[in-house]
Amino acid sequence: MNVFIDTSTLFKLYQNESGSEIIYDYLKNNEIQTIYLSDITKVEFHSIIWKKVRMKELDFDIAKIILDNFSSDSKYYQFIKISEELVTKSLKLLEKYYQLGLRSLDSLQISSSIATSVTFDIIITSDKVFFETLELEKINSLYI
Repeated sequence: MNVFIDTSTLFKLYQNESGSEIIYDYLKNNEIQTIYLSDITKVEFHSIIWKKVRMKELDFDIAKIILDNFSSDSKYYQFIKISEELVTKSLKLLEKYYQLGLRSLDSLQISSSIATSVTFDIIITSDKVFFETLELEKINSLYI
């Protein structure tokens, strides 16, 4: 099974929070061949960590450990490069779903998950607007 995971869900694998058990169980109970991530996940993941440190929700030393773990684990993920095709698809999604509140990075994430040669069995997200957009596009997805 090929799965695409957005950053909000990936973070749950590194920091215990609401939904962490659900994603752990899903990955454990399914035969996952490859986990795909958008290339922008690298930036978004770091951004989440440093925001949590700034907001005093995460200790600096713990943040460094999480980032080291993510860096080490990156060899297990397949990253989808941002291409001109993905940017074009992202712009179309933003125009199509602006009333839903689709944000720029989420549109790039969604484009990474649908405008590639890879077919995903499921796309997993913890972002409500991301999920609603996938539903409207009739893409198999799981909201955690």
